[in-house]
Amino acid sequence: MTTKLKKKFLTKKYFLANGFTRLKMKGYALFCSIFLALPSFAQSVQLSDEDKCQLSRNVIDAIGPDGTVSEIDVAISSAEIVASCNKILIDSASEQRPLFELALAYILDQQYDQARATLSELLILDPFDHTSYFLRAAIAYSGDGDPVSALSDVELAIRVAKDLNMRNPNVYPKPIGNYYLLKAALEMKIILNSGLRNASKKWQLDRLSNFLQELKRNSKEQSSVEFIEGISTLEAKVDSAIAALDP
Repeated sequence: MTTKLKKKFLTKKYFLANGFTRLKMKGYALFCSIFLALPSFAQSVQLSDEDKCQLSRNVIDAIGPDGTVSEIDVAISSAEIVASCNKILIDSASEQRPLFELALAYILDQQYDQARATLSELLILDPFDHTSYFLRAAIAYSGDGDPVSALSDVELAIRVAKDLNMRNPNVYPKPIGNYYLLKAALEMKIILNSGLRNASKKWQLDRLSNFLQELKRNSKEQSSVEFIEGISTLEAKVDSAIAALDP
């Protein structure tokens, strides 16, 4: 089956147009979990461990000096989303997995509104699904997205992941670096787009710069080179923004 046909089958719109009910859609989500596991499809979306930080790097690279984002396709691409969730998909055995994979299918098909709605439905079923909070924030982080809501989602993702890790560190890992990078990128965008005076913006950006320096120090021994480079890239953008605010 061609990629074009696969994408057609992976759209809720196609099924709703043919009279499928909500109940049957849930059955279709189960079908997706099998379909996405087919070698020909999985081979086209799974990336190596080296690429797991690519989502954060591209989100950061898409931020201009004024804190704006260019295109959602630049900030978020389907392959990068799948890469950031690759391990979670492999390890996940929960009943929410089919619905989660359906959300990924929407992202692959660039149907971001449907992906957000599916992730929101997942969070109703499981309020501790920090990956869905993160993905919803990443999708919202676009030219027309709400950075404040996205920041709230990222903070929830971090809080939930920390709580789960404290309860059972052998099962739940600490929040991944992508969460902190996206949080910092969103904070930078909110600060620069705010109505604050330049002096206040500069003070907040200084605090953000200090946070990134601390994150780099604490991450050097246990994080990949790509993640450290991602921190450095955002640091440079924050420093550039601070310099632009100087009188």
